[in-house]
Amino acid sequence: MFLVTVVTFPIQPSLQSMFLSRKVKQELKDLDYFSVTTDMWSSANMMPYMSLTIQYLMTDWGLQSKCLETVFLPESHTADTHAPALRSLDEKKLACVTTDN
Repeated sequence: MFLVTVVTFPIQPSLQSMFLSRKVKQELKDLDYFSVTTDMWSSANMMPYMSLTIQYLMTDWGLQSKCLETVFLPESHTADTHAPALRSLDEKKLACVTTDN
């Protein structure tokens, strides 16, 4: 027997991702470089999603990794669909982008 837990957030996803983005942007101000990864995946019911995760080192060399956003993405998995997620980041500090497609 399996127990399935459904997690719901008390605020809308768009507000949740805006809050996280503001917090991460504040942390990024003092960084020299960061990297991002994108991951395209399908849910159990075959709905396509993309996650954008940022990685960076703090001044004490502690590795930080934060998921900036997970969005429903029914379009083709191309550079054109990745681009909007990356445009909000400071490209001068972006050292690497890793994708799985």
